[in-house]
Amino acid sequence: LEKRQDNPKINYIPRSQQDNGDLEKKFMFISPKFFYKKHTNLIDDLLEKNNLKRKEFITTFTRDSAYLKKIYPNYNFSYHDFRNLKYEKLKTAIDFILSKNLKAVRIGNIKREIDKIFFSKNHLDLKYNLKDQHVEMCLIAYSKFFLTDTSGIADIADIFNVPMVKVNWCPIFNSVRKKVVILPRLFKSLRNNEILNFFELFELL
Repeated sequence: LEKRQDNPKINYIPRSQQDNGDLEKKFMFISPKFFYKKHTNLIDDLLEKNNLKRKEFITTFTRDSAYLKKIYPNYNFSYHDFRNLKYEKLKTAIDFILSKNLKAVRIGNIKREIDKIFFSKNHLDLKYNLKDQHVEMCLIAYSKFFLTDTSGIADIADIFNVPMVKVNWCPIFNSVRKKVVILPRLFKSLRNNEILNFFELFELL
């Protein structure tokens, strides 16, 4: 990263200070101080409006086809559909998290619509304009952890060193790091209808 003239206070851990034998510190993580003050103020207002406090809520997201269909209407990305996951399948996990006095915030500016009855004052479904993509970036950075799948948005948590729980983990070669708990997707053999183990899956790559 280079310091921009219009934002000289970009804060990150220099690589020269990371190589101390700790695996986690071999990567560059950006501090939330990276954000412009105007974005920080907007997020603080958003948190206050929704009765949220930094690191006292989790962010959630599951992949669906809505985003690519909206952004690239003339392209067929259906070959990615196997990575999709219905958000409702997170209900048991989210209910457990809410019982621990944490709140949950579903992010994503373009996503599949879900019945409002699924949400509550402690489980929010935030909506914002596509031009305000800094909102989801800031929310992930300020959350306690990110409950998600292998959607590309998970990279934001990586950048800000936010712990993650990844469900429906596929493809299995999708990278993970130290602060990630994964629940891999199960695949069955077409030959005998049995669940494939990791070794069998890697042999198919």
